Amino acid sequence: KQTAMNQNQTETSPCVSVLQKLRIKISMDAEMKILN
Repeated sequence: KQTAMNQNQTETSPCVSVLQKLRIKISMDAEMKILN
């Protein structure tokens, strides 16, 4: 997973992509907590 994502990150700033990943993870975790 990381290798494919890293290839996509080469097009954009790595820092921005990492922040986007963190935001997605946080949103996913929040949704799971709300559902549970």
